[in-house]
Amino acid sequence: MRSEIANVKHDNVGSGDPFQNTVESARISEEIAHKNFPGKLHTILTNKKWNHIIRFSDDGKSWKVLNKKALEKEVLPIYFRTKKYISFTRNVVGWGF
Repeated sequence: MRSEIANVKHDNVGSGDPFQNTVESARISEEIAHKNFPGKLHTILTNKKWNHIIRFSDDGKSWKVLNKKALEKEVLPIYFRTKKYISFTRNVVGWGF
């Protein structure tokens, strides 16, 4: 599976092709599997792909969720085991953010 993922072009991610989204999710999951919550959150916040959903403030001192539903549907399933916003917020509070 790993070699298949490495050989797939990711140009069509977000195009509606469910296979492409699965491949992208698997690739991202491999990259962040070893990271803890703050590491995963930083990865999400620094990925411009998610700026319409979650992003750092202009001064970089804080961050904000702009679209809770999109976060649950598009981001959380890729980076975390949970798809629920409430679980995400528990982690945010638990880690002292």
